[in-house]
Amino acid sequence: MRLMMDTVDEATQDINRYTQFIKQQQRQQQQIAQHKLRRQQENTARQQRGEPPLPEEDTEKMFKPMVPPSRLDGLLLSQQLSSYGKQLKEVASSNLSKLVVLKSLQ
Repeated sequence: MRLMMDTVDEATQDINRYTQFIKQQQRQQQQIAQHKLRRQQENTARQQRGEPPLPEEDTEKMFKPMVPPSRLDGLLLSQQLSSYGKQLKEVASSNLSKLVVLKSLQ
């Protein structure tokens, strides 16, 4: 039972890491979109003033691509939890059947 609780804690931490990554990735996508919009607005203003537009910048150079965390750990933890659950079910069902037999004898 203790192993199962520890594994649930590890799985929760893995889920939290992945959730944090998703939030950071969304934040970065918003920053990229805002940068592109500002650049487009700046170029429009420059064209209206008769100035040449600013060159298009590569957003990958400005914003480093994020590397997602490995999902393999989560998969392994879920399989481990499944295994612990099956073992717990077997132990509990055998103990429950013993309890039912003892109650019927009383």
